[in-house]
Amino acid sequence: MLARMRWPLFLLVAACSSPHRAAAPDAPAAGDASTIDSSYEWFARQATGVAVGSNDIAWSEQPAPCSLEAGLDCHGPGPMITLSGAAGISQLAISAYGASAIAGDETGWFYADSYTGALMRVTATTAPTTFAMGMAQTPAVDATSIYWFDAGGEGGTRGIFRAARGGDGSDATIIAHPAAFQDSLYVFAGDVWWWSCTTGCDVYRASSATPVRTGERIVGADATSLYLVQDGTTWNLVAMAANGTTTTLLANQPQQTAPTHLVADAGELFWSSGSGLFRARPGQMPALVVAAAEVFAITPTQILHDFTPQGYASIAR
Repeated sequence: MLARMRWPLFLLVAACSSPHRAAAPDAPAAGDASTIDSSYEWFARQATGVAVGSNDIAWSEQPAPCSLEAGLDCHGPGPMITLSGAAGISQLAISAYGASAIAGDETGWFYADSYTGALMRVTATTAPTTFAMGMAQTPAVDATSIYWFDAGGEGGTRGIFRAARGGDGSDATIIAHPAAFQDSLYVFAGDVWWWSCTTGCDVYRASSATPVRTGERIVGADATSLYLVQDGTTWNLVAMAANGTTTTLLANQPQQTAPTHLVADAGELFWSSGSGLFRARPGQMPALVVAAAEVFAITPTQILHDFTPQGYASIAR
């Protein structure tokens, strides 16, 4: 079913998914913040990320893939950022294009505009504003700061940036110049982490000029652990503590279930892969929760997935 209420959400994982909805005429103009009836149909959208606040949840969206046969009706105005809050489902930012990622909470949702490349900020009561120009990707937050990777581009500066969450972006500074960057930023143990693969995969942190781990990629982080996948003919999942010690959580799993993003909660592991959404306890056999649900969030009682402009679906834990 599609959820229409607030949840006590506190955990999330984000990637890409493919929910589709029919085209809609007369969508609001780009940049408008508006609340819509849940039955309203938009041009096809797919979720690209989800961020969880104390009471509300917001997710980023972009135009869904379509064929040439679909013609010009395939893409058009639709939500970039959708919010589930006290007032129900609302659209915080609308565009014919989309947002590639999202981070933050009720004090400010930060998202990367897929068309302009700008890092944007929006709340339930304020219109979207530009936080930083450039080619922003993969925003991440901690209690005080917002971090993002800027791909540079013509006249731009490539690097990982940091700024105060409560500011206007004018204090942005570069904290790292990654030679290679492939996926999301992760905030863990007072540092910013990322990974990249060339001939093999390496893990980096902003405070080090060289890889700090090799043969691994990051799939998640929380207050206690950085979660790393060791790929090969099969895959292993390890949890690394702040002091660098590791514990193997899952071993010798089939590659078709390898995680892309993962959340650990109450002794359980939840992850998305190319085969769907899985769950397992450490050392146990993974179970498929739902196929093709790569953008998801976890509550104490529910698994939320299939994020669309109308809401999301839920499964009891």
